[in-house]
Amino acid sequence: MIDTDTVFILGAGASVPYGYQTGAELRAEICSEFQGKYDQISPKGISGHINFALSSEGAIKFAQAFKKSSTPSIDLFLARNPEYSEIGKIAIVLSILDAERKSEFREDIDIKFQKQDWYSYLYRRMTKKAYQS
Repeated sequence: MIDTDTVFILGAGASVPYGYQTGAELRAEICSEFQGKYDQISPKGISGHINFALSSEGAIKFAQAFKKSSTPSIDLFLARNPEYSEIGKIAIVLSILDAERKSEFREDIDIKFQKQDWYSYLYRRMTKKAYQS
């Protein structure tokens, strides 16, 4: 059982069994779907009044630049291209929110991933002492 404050920093692949994307899938999704998702949430008709980087045109430019870069991860792309930092974070959030809506846990996990349910395993290990009392 962990009895000190602990933070786990996990990569994209850690949550694949629960319906989240791998790093490569996140990249592909941002390259192909970000523009449409961004258009759904961005204010319409005011592009002249907002920062270009956060406009619909800025979103197109970002997605194209990311796709053409062949950079394998969004994190690395944003580290190398800080001018896309704001719009890139929005792209990540929109993709993760989509995955959140579709995610599965415990009994609902796809049968092919049930043996990879490490969240439940970790929780059981962390709370084992509490259950034995």
